[in-house]
Amino acid sequence: MSEVQCPPFSPPPEEIPGTPLLIPPSPGATELITIANAKPPKLTGIRKCDAVTALKRGLKEYLEQIYLDVEGVRVRFEQVFESWAEPETASVFPSAAIMAVDEAVFDYSAFTPVLDPTRIVALNDGPNNTRAYLVKYAEVTVRLAVETYCSSPAERSHVLMMLEDALNPVDWMYGFKLDVPHYFNQRVVYEPMTAQMVDSSGEAGRRWRPGTVFLSGQISLMRVRSLPGLQPRVDIVVEDGST
Repeated sequence: MSEVQCPPFSPPPEEIPGTPLLIPPSPGATELITIANAKPPKLTGIRKCDAVTALKRGLKEYLEQIYLDVEGVRVRFEQVFESWAEPETASVFPSAAIMAVDEAVFDYSAFTPVLDPTRIVALNDGPNNTRAYLVKYAEVTVRLAVETYCSSPAERSHVLMMLEDALNPVDWMYGFKLDVPHYFNQRVVYEPMTAQMVDSSGEAGRRWRPGTVFLSGQISLMRVRSLPGLQPRVDIVVEDGST
């Protein structure tokens, strides 16, 4: 058998691409941290919700960004809610809802009363900014549930494949970190814990295939305190030179 040789002008063989790295599309308000030594974001005075809701909202906005190509089909959530959907909301699949399934645990051991210049923030824009100080007085940890709803066992399997990648997107840590601008623009941490797929005859009859992934979320509890105003004082000392 004669050996087949490629002519010298032939292009090199094309490498078959593997599973692409999970890189969210244009980041929304919440951003995934992909660099191990990324500089922490600059804190702000913006607080649009409580700490637990901030964890849920950050996870919601992150899950709205993720996707995974499985067998030539792009898998992503059609809807993600940070609580149960309203009754009038039409169901589309696959969807997800973020729930806090346990009490929030407050740990005050991280309380640091020393003044930290990085926590001095501006409360408004313009030349006459009011400055304030963010007091960190506890770490909050809460168990969250990502409840997914799909229309078939295959779709659920693909969604859980996507979540397996999305909830461990980097190689330098377990879990992931997000910057959440809606709660003082701080960096929060999530760690996957357990997962389950429980079917019932009633849900199968309605073509509901639920799946749940449980995570631990951690965030710093902060409050805004005004800085003391500068009150200049002049002391005048008069010396009487008379004898």
